[in-house]
Amino acid sequence: DQLNEKLNKSKLDSRQLAQSAAFFLLFSILVSLICFNKTFFILNLIVSIGLFLYSWKMKHLPLLGNLTIASFAGLCPLIGYINHPEFQFQISSSALSINEMYQLSIPFLIGIMAFLSTLSREIVKDLEDIDGDLAVRSKTLPILFGKSAAKIIALFVLICTASLTLFALICKENYSLSFTTCASIVVLLLVPIFTAIVKLFQANSKADFFKVSNLHKFIFLSATIVLLTHTFT
Repeated sequence: DQLNEKLNKSKLDSRQLAQSAAFFLLFSILVSLICFNKTFFILNLIVSIGLFLYSWKMKHLPLLGNLTIASFAGLCPLIGYINHPEFQFQISSSALSINEMYQLSIPFLIGIMAFLSTLSREIVKDLEDIDGDLAVRSKTLPILFGKSAAKIIALFVLICTASLTLFALICKENYSLSFTTCASIVVLLLVPIFTAIVKLFQANSKADFFKVSNLHKFIFLSATIVLLTHTFT
């Protein structure tokens, strides 16, 4: 991807990036083999192979690479369920109350939101990198269907993310969300998501899409802060 990075004016060093990725990949596989159960190890192995295939081929294909990375992001909140069979037993229990069902569904809700926000960011990144992708003959969504179509899809996904966030606020009592958590959701998630929607709607240039992409990164960080706020309040 050196040509692509040069055309997209990336400041990252490809060789150092590849070496770092290989190290952390091997480290994660070894840790999952030693410290976690068999299911988690197999899942980690599948994700590692998926990341290799993404880097090699899939990121140059329309939506397939985007969906792959988004799916892996969506899996992260479910790791607790995958690695702890007692949670699986609780989910399958017919004696759960409505409140308990809502509580156990929180990681699934977060997983869907992680999937949607990552998918939106991946499409925006394709819009930002369209010149470099054209040069290396990638067949990303903006190249095959046009920038307008890609923008509409990214906007739709962002609106779905905002809708899920609003759903969590509406059901705040079922999810046992404190006032502090609700306030952090509004300030740290809803405001940046709606700002990203407006900015993406107005975006036309590489610089515009770069700003929207950075807003997505801020949303990822904000989501972590909101989760910590919910944990301790």
